[in-house]
Amino acid sequence: MPPKKRSKSESSSSSIIASHYEDYLLFKPLVKKYRELCKLKILPNRYIKYDQLAIYNILEILLAVGLDKLLDGQRKVPYYPFLVYLFYANLSVTSTADGVQTISTSVKNIQISFNADELAGILKIPSSDVEHMSIEHTDQPVNDIMFKSGCTCPMNNKSLNPTAKIIAHIVAQNLIPKTGSFDHFASDKVNAVYAIFAQIKINWANHFLKSMACKHFKFLPFGCFITLILQHFGVALSNEPKVEPSKEYFDRGSLIGMHISDSLVDPTIPSSSRSQSRASSSYSDICARLDRLETQFSSVQKQVSTIQKDIRTILSYQRQSLGILNPSSSSDSEEGSVDGSASGSGSGSASGSDDGGEVPAFKPDCDSGDLLEVRSGDVGRGDRTS
Repeated sequence: MPPKKRSKSESSSSSIIASHYEDYLLFKPLVKKYRELCKLKILPNRYIKYDQLAIYNILEILLAVGLDKLLDGQRKVPYYPFLVYLFYANLSVTSTADGVQTISTSVKNIQISFNADELAGILKIPSSDVEHMSIEHTDQPVNDIMFKSGCTCPMNNKSLNPTAKIIAHIVAQNLIPKTGSFDHFASDKVNAVYAIFAQIKINWANHFLKSMACKHFKFLPFGCFITLILQHFGVALSNEPKVEPSKEYFDRGSLIGMHISDSLVDPTIPSSSRSQSRASSSYSDICARLDRLETQFSSVQKQVSTIQKDIRTILSYQRQSLGILNPSSSSDSEEGSVDGSASGSGSGSASGSDDGGEVPAFKPDCDSGDLLEVRSGDVGRGDRTS
């Protein structure tokens, strides 16, 4: 069966090229397997531009577990699709008595054979006895670095802190590759992310070897890793059809796709520490606001006092103009004051404003006997002078 059609020109050329590589198959029965593999998508690597993610310390985190060089954007290599198909079509696995697995394959008549330790040397990653599925999440400070406050497993894109979110995507697109949505992460990826933050060196070479050896139905992993293997064993790559990884780098621009803001001050600080920092900052802000409110309140009090003074002065003027006694005075003084104003000459003066200023003399137009007298809430006609 020919490769899956994309266009008339592509399908015809791809079929010719694919059939050409069938001559490199070790056995005729492998033709069917090869053609089935040609239908699958090859997953390339997504490399990292460490300088653009410096604020997240991605280089330092991966350096601690020996994965920094494997994913360095400056070491980016293409993959060769038909050589990848040959690699997987001719692949076989053998195991020793002590359980050490070895992959054997052939690409363009070059015999290739390696075990996990040898693959670690080819990919320049550390060798280890720790399997990623054996990891236990027992270190709470590590969990605090990974997860947002109040969040735990199951791990998803929303529950992770920014740095852990980047590491999780790096794992899911390079080390334990998957397709589809990256909103949720299976337990194997959770273990891998935890191990990276806990600085546990996992036996990644053994994981890669097992992933290559299993049957593939959806995609073929490690396209760019296979290029490094082919280079190591001296397979001629010149003039071969190649594909540059189509996905963008892990860089500043990729943060948007992961719903991460690049304006964070220090995203590697555990969420609990950030909460304490925010609490301290909030307390300082509250104190400052209280000080400002106290100052404003004092200013308002002064304004209210001034307004009250003005109101008392205005009321005093009105009382004087109407000949109404000041209610704060005693009854006797009120009566005397009224009598005095009634019997006095028209040019007489009055005093007693609340602010101590002089009030202009008032000359009533009516007879002094017509003035009203106000005494402690009792309103009546005043005594007439003789």
